[in-house]
Amino acid sequence: MHARLREVWAGRRVALCGADAALLRWTRALLTALNADAHVPETAVGGWSGGALREAFSRHRAEVWICAGLPRAHSLAIAREALVLLADSLATAQAYGVRCVLLMLGDGAYRDDDAPWGCRESDPLGGRDADGFAQSCLRLLAEGFRAGHWGKALPVAIAHYSEGALTCGGTPGISPAQAWLNALTRGDAPPLPEQAMPFQHPLEVAGGALLAAGRLLSLPLHGGDTWNFGVPAQGWLSSRSAFLALAEAAGFAQAPHNTGGPAPRIPRLDSEKARRHLGWRTAYDAEATLRLLAAFDGQDAAYASQAEDYLMEISKPRA
Repeated sequence: MHARLREVWAGRRVALCGADAALLRWTRALLTALNADAHVPETAVGGWSGGALREAFSRHRAEVWICAGLPRAHSLAIAREALVLLADSLATAQAYGVRCVLLMLGDGAYRDDDAPWGCRESDPLGGRDADGFAQSCLRLLAEGFRAGHWGKALPVAIAHYSEGALTCGGTPGISPAQAWLNALTRGDAPPLPEQAMPFQHPLEVAGGALLAAGRLLSLPLHGGDTWNFGVPAQGWLSSRSAFLALAEAAGFAQAPHNTGGPAPRIPRLDSEKARRHLGWRTAYDAEATLRLLAAFDGQDAAYASQAEDYLMEISKPRA
């Protein structure tokens, strides 16, 4: 896995943008560790603009466009704006000769309280909220571009990840582990849900997504594919066990906590396809991920250090 990533991405010119600023920064750190030439326009962190991407495609001559997270759509009006922006960006990428597009989408497209537990590539898309609707339409639009419905086919890889599982450097409102760490620092007693919870380092998602895009670059006649990079069994812990592991790693001997209600149900993205066809595997279990969160200080050096350590971990032979 490590050798294939380095072979594909070393020296590759990449334009990066995304609404998920943490995932974008981790993806950039991983690309830098792989010796890729990653360019992030200033307006591309927390979103993107057509002008910023056009400049990246023309001046930077990017071969690959990677979008880490799409804007949240809390209304259908915002969803329509996101659709127009994505369509314009895909057309711009096509016009400037971009060879491959990688969209990293959260599990909003699967969010539906009435849906059965579990998500696979064949599951129907679309939740009952505007965000789920937007994610569904964005994916269908991207699939249209890769199929050539809007002219020449543009290879597109779509990587799904569970937003609620991303642990290291994530948004406190999305990442329970980050919220716990903040509460521990303040001396508060955060509530602990009763259910098991997933924990996943963003580098695991970024590594899998880069494998998927690399496959498209190696097989240019292939129009694209959709992949899940969910949390394996070893990435789940009871909330109490996870909280105690995080508190110990952060140096809090006796951490207070409150008993909370059941955790919201989180889709379990079935990643067997990525394991079987891409050779993707995770490097960290839940406890290791929590230890990395406790050691992370948000500085550029921390991103670089953990990205290098991740590449070392996936270069080790399978047990």
